[in-house]
Amino acid sequence: MPKITQINRPMAQQLAKRIKEKLQELDEEFGYDISFDIDPHWRFSSSSLSVAVKASLDVPTEETSEGRTFALLAPRYDLQPDLLGKTFWMGNYEYRITGLKPSRPKYPVSAERVRDGRGYKFTVDQIKMGMRIGA
Repeated sequence: MPKITQINRPMAQQLAKRIKEKLQELDEEFGYDISFDIDPHWRFSSSSLSVAVKASLDVPTEETSEGRTFALLAPRYDLQPDLLGKTFWMGNYEYRITGLKPSRPKYPVSAERVRDGRGYKFTVDQIKMGMRIGA
């Protein structure tokens, strides 16, 4: 393979594809759930390429520290422990409840957007409204 002297869009796309292939190899070797996000997190110039790589264990929500905290402390927030992992709609997006973080008193509930897995923080009232639970 010839040495790269400049990075343009086709070269950046080719490099991103090869990086993704190598990450798949790591996924198989180490048993991680490795995701590779090219858009919108990649940037390039004539001399550099920046991409975002996220490696995470495939751990069930209830086994994470925030998940265990939700199961334990949800009643203190007037929420049911079985809401963990349930989905709700807020605006035009669907979210999945992933945990509880008491150190964030205003936004203690953690959730991920179902579409892309991006994490968000919610108030208890937002969760009740999204889950259609009476206050």
